[in-house]
Amino acid sequence: MDDEVKKSLDKIFAQHREAKEVRAIQKEQSISAEEEFKVDFETAADQIIVPVMNEIGEYIKAQGYSFRVDRQAERVTNIRTNRSQPAMVRLVIVTSAVQSHSDKNPAFSVFAEKSSKKVRFHESTRNLSGPAGEYPLSALSRDLLQSRILELLKKVFQ
Repeated sequence: MDDEVKKSLDKIFAQHREAKEVRAIQKEQSISAEEEFKVDFETAADQIIVPVMNEIGEYIKAQGYSFRVDRQAERVTNIRTNRSQPAMVRLVIVTSAVQSHSDKNPAFSVFAEKSSKKVRFHESTRNLSGPAGEYPLSALSRDLLQSRILELLKKVFQ
């Protein structure tokens, strides 16, 4: 093989190794950022989300209704594709004679979207279900969460 060909091949493979190393570093940084977000979400769930939902739930309970707060960790839903269901905290308001675990009960959920590093709100009533906003985790506060849950309660108890 000609020396020029060898030099060209060496250059090609050196660039290939360098690009491969850069991709590995970027992947590691992305995974680290996602792990950091998951930890930050769990902290927010402990310090903001669950306490606010329990406070509102206890107030609802004093009005003659029941509630529960469900919490789920992130879980893999498809092993082959590594697809997962995000971590989530949900306030469920048990109304009238509907079973406490029925999907017909109004609910407000907060999902941890690790790929976008945002929290996604979702609300459901007997008639409607859909997104209720998306915010950076850093924007999540007691006031924001309370105001979004109040919007749901206005629809439920009108």
